[in-house]
Amino acid sequence: MVHRPGIKQYILLFITALIAIIAECYPLLNEATALTGKHFISRLGFLSVESLTILLPYWLLPRKWRCSILIPVWLMALWFIGSIWYYRFWLELPDVSALLLVDNLNSELFNSTIGLWKATDLLILLIPVAATIIYRLWLKTGAESCILPAKFKITAIASTLAIYAIAFVGYTVHCRRFLRSEGVDMKFSAATSFRLAHANLSPISSLKMNGIVSHFLYSTAYLYEVLTVNRELSDAENARINEFISNSDFPDVLPDSVRNLNAGKNVILIIVESLNSSVVHTDYKGRPIAPTVRALAESASSVTALDVETQVCQGGSGDGQLIANTGLLPLPRFSTSILLGSKNTFPSLARMLHRKSSLVIFADANLSWNETGTFQNMGFDRHMCNTEYQQLLHALGSDAAMFAVADSLIPTLKQPFFLELLTTSMHIPFDDPEVPESMKPDWIGPDSSLPPMMLNYYRMVSYFDTALARFIESLKARGLYENTLLVLVSDHSQDVLHESESEPERMVFIAANTGLTQTIDRRVGQIDVYPTILHLAGTNDSIPWKGVGTSLLGPAPTQQCRASAKEISELILRGDFFRGKICSE
Repeated sequence: MVHRPGIKQYILLFITALIAIIAECYPLLNEATALTGKHFISRLGFLSVESLTILLPYWLLPRKWRCSILIPVWLMALWFIGSIWYYRFWLELPDVSALLLVDNLNSELFNSTIGLWKATDLLILLIPVAATIIYRLWLKTGAESCILPAKFKITAIASTLAIYAIAFVGYTVHCRRFLRSEGVDMKFSAATSFRLAHANLSPISSLKMNGIVSHFLYSTAYLYEVLTVNRELSDAENARINEFISNSDFPDVLPDSVRNLNAGKNVILIIVESLNSSVVHTDYKGRPIAPTVRALAESASSVTALDVETQVCQGGSGDGQLIANTGLLPLPRFSTSILLGSKNTFPSLARMLHRKSSLVIFADANLSWNETGTFQNMGFDRHMCNTEYQQLLHALGSDAAMFAVADSLIPTLKQPFFLELLTTSMHIPFDDPEVPESMKPDWIGPDSSLPPMMLNYYRMVSYFDTALARFIESLKARGLYENTLLVLVSDHSQDVLHESESEPERMVFIAANTGLTQTIDRRVGQIDVYPTILHLAGTNDSIPWKGVGTSLLGPAPTQQCRASAKEISELILRGDFFRGKICSE
């Protein structure tokens, strides 16, 4: 039996795979973790071992199927390109579980992606193309014709696994020593060397510290947890949740006169796409970018917080909507709305506010985050998306059309009502294709002193602000404004220029016509939005759910409270705790 040609071809394949890994992995790690060339070179040894491991199927494949060894090279290339685009938006890497987000594959995702990619990203595809050409021209004949003895295959597989295990432990020791030298205290043991502490690492840290093979194996294994997310809660877990709920109270700082007055008001919640608090007081060419938002923030009877920390996870805007509406923190990985939105019964503003009617209007086609199923299970009487007002959409743009539709439907709502509006025009890349040129602010023109992305962001903020002003004027003309609690909150903040080293942007929370004038200067969490809305709206402690956060009108929560918030949220979501306990109609 001849096997020397097979070994020669395998060596050439190994070199090709190593080049592919370096060429594909380096741009991603460099952009996501600021990995310098020096640090990357120090990892070449481990990358070589990973190349051996990725080529393991070579020894198991029948001769005619050995060309399929190129599949991992192609898959890595496509995954790394997608991961770079994903990182530029979220400053995080996706898990393999992101492949289940099939509902997000729509025109909105495509339009957002166009603004994130660079032409140089596509150079990554040259690697699998080159590898395929090399295999077809020089490797195919030798690799597919040679017969490898079973004993030789077993030896090659066992040796590869042993080399990887030894290298993995050594690489782990190196990483942890480096972290200790940087002041990060991480204990090392034989167990942790194989990354049993994997769950404590973000996807970026996992790829950087664990390498490609370990990162993908763990990420793939996580799919099982995603698919089995729902489970029965134990008696102890149910008791833990009930104890948390019984100990949750609103701070006694709202005068009875204000509480009673607000309990009869309409509530309009506007969740604004990517509204950074920094733009509230930003001027451009001597004019405020968002004068309407600024006026609301500074007006009497407004409760304002401009240092709100984003707490969304991989669910993005869907997570932001979930937090504001339910007072629950999303699951740390995957999209909670996509995973559980059509299954769970949610405690929500629509239920806890006890208004006579409720309506939610989306400025998008509600395709991205399972919004239809989620908001149905939040108990809204009715929901609308932009497919129901296409003519207005093309004439006014996404946000202005949504406000116009809301204005036309308000007279049909029983008062006091709860109306929720979700904008979309400020979604990255901040150039809503539905906004006609006549609706864009002409005073924000070309400016070489500012990056184009920032100018686009300013234009969309100004466009939204103008549409908001018209909506408020209409409320005043109808005599509804003073009898309405108007709440403005970001769905999440957004790093406009994708500067990972910069301080994270903060969100906006503004509640107007509250009967109180208060500015919250301390750092608060996004999770505090829900209880604050309920508190200001005059609800009392008898409601069955006040959220895992705390009202902004009270003292800052302790670290223990914040830790409990994560635990309670996950238990409630995984166990569907409120099913049968609140009205699900």
